[in-house]
Amino acid sequence: MNIKINKYLGIVAMCYVLVNVLQSLFMPLINDEAYYWVWSENLDWGYFDHPPMVALWIKIGFTFFESELGVRLITILAGALGYYFLGKMLQIKNINQFWLYTALFTSFVLFQAFGFITTPDAPLLFFGISYFIFLKKFLEQPNYLNSLGLGLIMALLLYSKYHGILLIVFSLLPLSLKLIKNKYFYVAVLFGVLCYVPHLWWQFDNEFVSAQYHLVRRNVFNQFKISNTTDYLASLAWASSPLLFWFTGKALFKTKYNTDFQKAMLGGFAGIVVFFILITFKRYIQGQWSLLAFIPLLIITYQYFKDRPKDIKWIKILGFATIILMIGARIYFIIPNVPFKTQYHGWKEAMQKAGEVAEGIAVFEKYQYTSLYKFNNYPKPDARNFITIENRHSQYELWDSEADLEGQDITYFSRYIKANDSIQVNSRDNEVFYYRKIKNFHTAYFLELEMKNYRIEEGVLSGEIEIHNTGDFAVDLSQENQFSLIQAYIEYPYSERIKCEKKVSYDDVLVEPNERKTINFSTELCNVLPGDYFTYFGFVNQNVPQKKQSNYVEIKID
Repeated sequence: MNIKINKYLGIVAMCYVLVNVLQSLFMPLINDEAYYWVWSENLDWGYFDHPPMVALWIKIGFTFFESELGVRLITILAGALGYYFLGKMLQIKNINQFWLYTALFTSFVLFQAFGFITTPDAPLLFFGISYFIFLKKFLEQPNYLNSLGLGLIMALLLYSKYHGILLIVFSLLPLSLKLIKNKYFYVAVLFGVLCYVPHLWWQFDNEFVSAQYHLVRRNVFNQFKISNTTDYLASLAWASSPLLFWFTGKALFKTKYNTDFQKAMLGGFAGIVVFFILITFKRYIQGQWSLLAFIPLLIITYQYFKDRPKDIKWIKILGFATIILMIGARIYFIIPNVPFKTQYHGWKEAMQKAGEVAEGIAVFEKYQYTSLYKFNNYPKPDARNFITIENRHSQYELWDSEADLEGQDITYFSRYIKANDSIQVNSRDNEVFYYRKIKNFHTAYFLELEMKNYRIEEGVLSGEIEIHNTGDFAVDLSQENQFSLIQAYIEYPYSERIKCEKKVSYDDVLVEPNERKTINFSTELCNVLPGDYFTYFGFVNQNVPQKKQSNYVEIKID
């Protein structure tokens, strides 16, 4: 690469930083970014949903700027470095090739999105680019130094997001017969595993909670929908470079994959895409999950067209047209009063308003809302997450977020409760949060319930409920403390859609720490449509929404 091309790459990288810094100064965090920012306030080797890299990036940036820019700072720098070093790897020889590469890289939608939005996909993109740079070096010159570099990058890829394993496996699969005879490959794998041991130990110490969530809880009730497959195939166009889809497809199918590196790129792209196509037969796939597949797609497209000046002309025109459209979208996101709101609009103001009206501890039911409140009112009083059946579990569960609510005055914000006061979010869905101020709230968070000896006779479900207090304080489940026992009906385990909900009478009971008590119950079956249902029980305090605490019991309604 000549000095002039290197200089041009540096200039574009600096412009990349400048544009994204300006974007970050004016655009509030989205809900997931706020959630990962909360992680960064509690650094660890792992978290409920993902590995820890995104939290570390945010922690570093927030040390310099306690604002949206701080949350996105390392992501912005990494995006620019990814563009620069990938360009150097491609050995660009002339200005025409430089504009080809720049048009391709900057027109890939997900590359732009995760060049400033800080989610686990941001470090995944950077270390995915780094992986191909180090893999190319390793294949061209296998030695101990390149082995250690490749092993480290593989570990960093997995520290970013678990999807990294797909790129590693599918890119190396076409080379497997050669690699099993290469001692340096084993050095790379061993070193990568050693670097990843702290996270594996964290998973072991937390009962592999991430695996349970991704492999079990997210896949309890899945069924084939043709729209899942068609939507995913469409995402391959819009999430890459939509106006250049014909060119990327042409390069993909016409390239002759002769070298080991070319075979690795084809394996990486095709393996990830085919894998997710197969998964669409069971569940919906988010478009950004194919992010890593677009890195080899970009490289393949560049290498195919780099010596075809006629095609480069059209790629530049269509590529920069895509960039102009994305710039327009970026500007639209930061304008406050637009006719069609997005998820970037309204949340900052609504959460700051919530901070003004809250008394005691602010409580939200969804982890993203809790996180948005905490960030947009930082460093003011904290908030807690109250997990209900309507909302999935999150990192707040591992932190026992609800435990701090015992005996506290709280302001409970919810989209589902009945209350006189409310706050409206001037956003895409115009969400309305109703809120109630509750004195001396009592939590049933540490209670585990198990239905025993249950039976159904003449339309009445009766039996026993064993209550186990796993916490370190006594729970007085009395009417005086305003507790209620709620039964719910759902169609399948972990469903968020409650088909019937009712209060069930019981005798007051005091459960000491680590104590087990048994109560009797008897309740008529709900009046719902005939079919198979699952029912469970849970205690609520002062009429806040219910949470699941008992085991499931399958019921057939005739």
